[in-house]
Amino acid sequence: MVACIFVLFVSAFVFAFFTKAILHSRLIRSHIEEYRREYEREGVLVEAITLLEEKGREFVAKDIPSRFAPSYTFTIAGDTITVKTSKAEVLRAWIRWEGNRVVVVMAENEFVRPFSR
Repeated sequence: MVACIFVLFVSAFVFAFFTKAILHSRLIRSHIEEYRREYEREGVLVEAITLLEEKGREFVAKDIPSRFAPSYTFTIAGDTITVKTSKAEVLRAWIRWEGNRVVVVMAENEFVRPFSR
């Protein structure tokens, strides 16, 4: 009888431990995936800014495929740069020129609305 209770207690403890470990690993994977997506979005934004600085103030373009992250496109229009996937807009940045450099004034995505610097 005591052995049965002990086995049940140990098995419940092992089950709880592995359940928490599995949930923790899922949480870590989801954070890593979100960091990867943010890295891609920021890379596409930097690519768009670099292209804009090379082409000049008057450059306007729509749905340029990204070389940095092929699943993204970006649009440069006036004082905004918009980054999109095939599904939706994922990042919008408001920019201004300071001399020959483009500076991001404010950026927003589906999680952070807005981020200002």
